Amino acid sequence: MTPNDLERMLGADAAMRLMARRAGQVIYVPKVVTALLLDMAGSQAGADQMVADHAGDRVIIPSGRKWRMIHLIKSGMSTRDTALTMGVTERAVRQIVSQAGLQPETDRADAA
Repeated sequence: MTPNDLERMLGADAAMRLMARRAGQVIYVPKVVTALLLDMAGSQAGADQMVADHAGDRVIIPSGRKWRMIHLIKSGMSTRDTALTMGVTERAVRQIVSQAGLQPETDRADAA
């Protein structure tokens, strides 16, 4: 399962919460929606989609570290705040942003 798979099933915010809480853990997706799955998915629709796609499977929740950094930057969070949130240096965030082909923070602010 990739971060993009989680985003498709749950939405970006719920995928970020799930990866932040359970990164690297193996979870069992039951064949019917349970209270625990509903809590992990964040919504009934997300839980239903997880059951439809992975019922009876064990899946590893990805850390999605780079994906989460990019999502935070795209949502308007500053490089500094993203670094603090993710527990990395500002330089690491700038490198990920650059690799993703996004504009640096100063260029985005000037464009607005």
